[in-house]
Amino acid sequence: MLLLPNGCRCSEPSVHPANWNKSAKATHANWYVQYYFYDKENKRKLCIVKGRLSSATTWEEKRQMAIFMIEKLKELLYAGYNPIARKIELCDVNEMGISENTPWIQAVKAISSTLKLENATRKDLTCYLKKIYRASDTLLLSSIPVSEIRRKHIKAILIHLEQKEKLSAHGYNKTRTYLMMLFKELMEFDLVEYNLVRDISKRKTIRRLRDVLTDDERTRVSAHLFANHYPFWRFMQIFFHSGARIREMLAVKVKDVDLQRQRFKVLIKKGRNSHEEWRVIKDIALPFWQELLNGATATDYIFSAGLVPGKSMILREQITRRWYVHVKKKLGIQADFYSLKHLNLDEVAARLDINAAAEMAGHTTPVITLKHYAIGEKQREAERLKKINNQFS
Repeated sequence: MLLLPNGCRCSEPSVHPANWNKSAKATHANWYVQYYFYDKENKRKLCIVKGRLSSATTWEEKRQMAIFMIEKLKELLYAGYNPIARKIELCDVNEMGISENTPWIQAVKAISSTLKLENATRKDLTCYLKKIYRASDTLLLSSIPVSEIRRKHIKAILIHLEQKEKLSAHGYNKTRTYLMMLFKELMEFDLVEYNLVRDISKRKTIRRLRDVLTDDERTRVSAHLFANHYPFWRFMQIFFHSGARIREMLAVKVKDVDLQRQRFKVLIKKGRNSHEEWRVIKDIALPFWQELLNGATATDYIFSAGLVPGKSMILREQITRRWYVHVKKKLGIQADFYSLKHLNLDEVAARLDINAAAEMAGHTTPVITLKHYAIGEKQREAERLKKINNQFS
């Protein structure tokens, strides 16, 4: 018996003839889906749905159509459809219109729309959700009430995406992360008992070394951009010496810059928590900042259209697109723009230490800096160890 919204219930929909899913001999029989529906006052109705079953000619066509009809019928019933009243009736739902009997896919869609995310993260989430919806429909899991969804169902979806849509290990883990985030929200609305995605293991991934510019490439890039795309060259110089992320730099306004103290303020957004931090402006970069801010108003973004101060904030993609067009394609460079941050932090770590590099990047500990950015630090540490002359006696 299926428990439905509003205190209603129904029997598990079945297909006539009884051997519909076993034998091709059933092809010429009269096919239909039937179930008993009980409303909240316990009134009963035998419901028979034929749909387009009679239009199918082969046994396989009829069988697939029957499976599809049952799936869509369950979605309709869990959405609150009352075949006695012939209308959808909803009650006992939260402000988003979902209850524990809502199909889990509908609940996920509703929850995802309430999340406060950066535009880039929102686009990424939407892309992965489309894959999840598609896999859920293929596996006939979409009509399962959110309160009845289990870890095995989510695992089946992840495996399907991995095998049928060639999802990489990174993509597998990213999908798992987004699902875990959504189920955390569902749990807070008391729609699921616990975050069932949390106990699904990650796939092992290979951490690739990031390509960085060689000294010769740095010279070529600087000369080319200075001569042909000066505003981009200036942005590159400021970004290289900043230790900040691209998105953080694009969000900086003139009022966030303190040239006298050689510092600028960035908004750090990680998960649901956001906070502001001051970052250092190096002596070597100060002239670029002074030139950029000359004549700008306090409310201007320092990098607006054309990479000059203006009223509108530009997208991160504009920077990566410029780098691709003006550097990668024209100069045959493999390294991406963000690798400049790795270069700067590694050089800071070499000239000062790893803690100074972590401070510049805004990392609370040098662990992340050492793992992802200071690419030469381990080699430098090895060289220092070689020179330790601690004799045994």
